[in-house]
Amino acid sequence: MKKKLATIFLALMLLPNAALASILGSTLVSLKYYNVSDGTVLFESQYMSDQNGVGLQSEYYAEYTPNSDTVPYVATGESIYGKRTASQAAAYMMENGMRPMLGINASFFSTKTGVPMGHVISDGKIMSKDSSTLQSIGFAADGTAFIAPLAIDVNLHTESGDVGVANVNKYNVLSLPGISYYNTDFGDQTRNDVESLSVTAEIIEGDLAIGKTQKAVVTGKFVYQGGLALAPGQIILSINTDGVYEYHYNILNSLEVGDEIELTTSATGDERWANVVNGLGSEGETLIENGVVSTSLPKGAAPRTAVGITAEGKVIFYVIDGRQSGHSYGVQLKTLAARLSELGCVDAINLDGGGSTTIMGVYPGSDELSVLNSPSDGNLRPVTNFIFLKNNNERTGVLKDIYVTPQQDKYLTGTSVELTAEGIDTAYYSMEPGDVTYSVDGESSIEGNLLTLRGSGTVKVTASSGEIQTTSEHYVYDTPDRIEVYGNGEKVSSINLNNDMWLELTASAYVAYSKLIADPSSFSYTLEGNIGAIDENNYFHAYADRTTDGAIIVTAGTKSVRIPVTVTNNDYLFTDVSEHWAREMIREMALKGVVSGYETQNGSEFLPDNSITRAEFAVMMAKYLNLDTNAYSGVDSIFDDELPDWAAPSICAMYELGYVSGKQTDNGIFYAPYDKITRAEAVAIIGRAANYLKDEAELDFSDKSEIQSWAYTYIARLSAAGVVSGYSDNSFGPGRNVTRAEAVTMLYKLSAIN
Repeated sequence: MKKKLATIFLALMLLPNAALASILGSTLVSLKYYNVSDGTVLFESQYMSDQNGVGLQSEYYAEYTPNSDTVPYVATGESIYGKRTASQAAAYMMENGMRPMLGINASFFSTKTGVPMGHVISDGKIMSKDSSTLQSIGFAADGTAFIAPLAIDVNLHTESGDVGVANVNKYNVLSLPGISYYNTDFGDQTRNDVESLSVTAEIIEGDLAIGKTQKAVVTGKFVYQGGLALAPGQIILSINTDGVYEYHYNILNSLEVGDEIELTTSATGDERWANVVNGLGSEGETLIENGVVSTSLPKGAAPRTAVGITAEGKVIFYVIDGRQSGHSYGVQLKTLAARLSELGCVDAINLDGGGSTTIMGVYPGSDELSVLNSPSDGNLRPVTNFIFLKNNNERTGVLKDIYVTPQQDKYLTGTSVELTAEGIDTAYYSMEPGDVTYSVDGESSIEGNLLTLRGSGTVKVTASSGEIQTTSEHYVYDTPDRIEVYGNGEKVSSINLNNDMWLELTASAYVAYSKLIADPSSFSYTLEGNIGAIDENNYFHAYADRTTDGAIIVTAGTKSVRIPVTVTNNDYLFTDVSEHWAREMIREMALKGVVSGYETQNGSEFLPDNSITRAEFAVMMAKYLNLDTNAYSGVDSIFDDELPDWAAPSICAMYELGYVSGKQTDNGIFYAPYDKITRAEAVAIIGRAANYLKDEAELDFSDKSEIQSWAYTYIARLSAAGVVSGYSDNSFGPGRNVTRAEAVTMLYKLSAIN
């Protein structure tokens, strides 16, 4: 019988129902969980909030069961002074022979110096402390943890008397009280900006640790403003020279080179502090104390980081993102406290949040840490310190489990996914899993490592390597709740395209608020109306003889969505000429800039059958002849009627060139710009401009006798050139109004022979 290991998915069965609680929202959008090390289960979940305007809430937390194989460690990096990202702190741990498995940001800190507020204990040593009493978390060597008030007392013993040391590795400012202690944990120098009395001493024995004694011998004494170098094996005790702490100053000043001193350290309060090897005090709020959730907490939603302890002694390392629309809103402290209570915490404290909020972890099958959350700054913020879980074990090379990716995702039926298997040894290091074979239940199938999910419900995939088996779960839906459609990557609810345009169609399927993983082939596309075609790669080619309305129907399972589509035929640039007899000529003249249209509620229209005025025709001719009309301004005084501003330059230019003339009346010479131009007038103007045409046709129009003498020669010449012709009844219609389409046609034909 094959050996069967408990898989990471079965970890959920070991958790209280609070893992699915709804303080963040009644709808659980997604949930993933992983065993990342001994006794540590990582959860990533999203909820849709019931509160108006909040939306998604994305949380990440690790539930740690204390054990000596994986233990908490407070990481500060190379020094107390300065800031570092979670990645930099993790790299420092690895450079120093430690293997971090999961970590969260921790203390509040000075943004100027990076020095933490409150107390820090790391690897048994007091790294930093002040004179405050803070609600703090402590970890013993076996990983057991507790939260309780902590004050750290450090006392200096000299021949002249005893005195308390208020601060350990704190940045010195004028207001810093009492005596301060510095060693190389602070950095390479004291960075003192205030005049201080400083005593240097070489350590004889002992560390600065709770319940321990450190002995040293004095090597120097200075009054100095500025940083003093810190060397390994050396400490510096300093006090400001402002005279506020006179007794403390005198004790420190009584020391001479060669004097021996002792520093004793104790913790006030809970006796368990004597056994703490890692811990920190938080300037943040107490969220839960002895099972009672705090009610007097500051308001304001933000990304949050917190740590709590359950009644069973498990530790919850908690992070929730915020300030990111569509990903996570963030929570108020009262909600954070309530959520940790749901997770079973009876004690909890708030850590530094906002842009500092970070969680990193090692996914099973990897030896590298990844940033698990989405920091609100858009990248990792350098902060002061972190609480990591470190793996105390060495690589064993003995296969413990197989980690298969992807997993725990939601799929639309018909989707295929390629599986990858990574091995995990008994110390949670990555290793080759050997030859892995897969099997799948239900309607789904697997060929090699290609899994095709079908049907509806939970699909279990078993991966086997020798005696090791792991079962992963996938969730399949045959019909989504809704479908979203995208055109060229942008979400669309309707589509408007010009003729002969292409649009790449994609679709997403959702169940509640969860987006399903889906192959493009899981969606079908059909068209409603004669609006184009969709090819095998789901590219929509819009084409229609005229502006046409229709729709694209996208279907998955029994769910469909209808996207209205309008295809505008812009082959002829104007919305009203696609079927007009002059459409080609209008298009060509418009592209040359000779004519333009009118913007209407139906789009850009040409109005081809409207009669053209004398002013409009003059402008059209000036554009056709490419005249610099500005060179002819000011000659409009020849006409006794007022010319429109938009046409005056063209009319004047055409007049000076001899192409147009006015109408002589008893009241003067009038151009009559708003009168409709007749065919005879239009042909005469074109003929004068096209004086290079000399051949004349023999006119045989039925109304030949009605053609005015001043127009006859020009009609004959343009007829011979094929620029003008008569109507179907063999009439020329010299007195008929010229339409916009006819005017364009004359110029189009003239351009063809010019």
